[in-house]
Amino acid sequence: MPYLTLGEHDPKHPKKRTLSGVKQSGDDNLIGRRDSRHVAHVPLTLDQYYYPGISDTSYRDDHQVFSKYLEEHHEKPVSSTNRSKKKQILMVDQLWIWIIDDQSVITSTSQRHEESSTVPPRDARDSSMSTLLQHVLNDIAYGESRGRSERPTSVNAVMQLVLGAATGFFIEKCVQLADGTFKGPLEVFRESIRDVANRETELFQNFLKDLKQEIKKRKARTERISSRSGRPSIRELPNNPHYIISEETELLDQIRDINDELHMLRSLAEDQEIVWNQAFAGMETQGRFSCTPTEIARDLDGMILEAEMTRDSVSVLL
Repeated sequence: MPYLTLGEHDPKHPKKRTLSGVKQSGDDNLIGRRDSRHVAHVPLTLDQYYYPGISDTSYRDDHQVFSKYLEEHHEKPVSSTNRSKKKQILMVDQLWIWIIDDQSVITSTSQRHEESSTVPPRDARDSSMSTLLQHVLNDIAYGESRGRSERPTSVNAVMQLVLGAATGFFIEKCVQLADGTFKGPLEVFRESIRDVANRETELFQNFLKDLKQEIKKRKARTERISSRSGRPSIRELPNNPHYIISEETELLDQIRDINDELHMLRSLAEDQEIVWNQAFAGMETQGRFSCTPTEIARDLDGMILEAEMTRDSVSVLL
């Protein structure tokens, strides 16, 4: 099952993308080698996951909505004092689960636990930068005290706990901003849409204000010239700054990127929902987990609609 993770993108070495805190490995050499018999299970960026036909997603990865938001709000990585200044981006990891018997369950991801943990043990309970394994262990150890489900007592319960932890990354508050607030992926997209909508409103109000002023100026100019010559003046092209639409075009580009990546997240939620329907067949999941793929998909549908409405409003300005 695919699930969302937080990774790093180095603009100087665009082909080197890793999970946050994960060291580089030789797995990158296997990517793109179609003649290799080895299967490289490595994290993918959102664009690599959604557009498998695009060979080079470096530019798109370097301009993710998530990383641009963090740059604008001066992101401060959680529980990291020595982290490099690489861009934080959203990535997609894979999870596999095998139930061997009534007492044995095996899980595997492309995220390496021994290399990925940069969080001190004392911070493990509160860290939102922890690995999927750490999330599962935290839910087992502290789940009841946090008002969540009871500790798992069967392999099926363990499987369900793991799936719940993986899906929970959609709303996990994974980054701390300069003002001390914590934000999760969906929050970042909501605020990004809101920022564009607010800017569109400002531009439209400025357009109306300047348009009214221009009308007054043209009327005064016409009356002044007419009084001098005794006949109406030739119409002049007004010196209107709104003939320059660079800001509106940039805003349209931003909201299109937001809408595009929201569809990527929606596709990820759909893929998770397929697995959940198999794992939780005939079971009620409402209230048992911090979120479910169905709930995430519903939230994303609302955000996509809001993004499309904002995009249409920006298009009107053009």
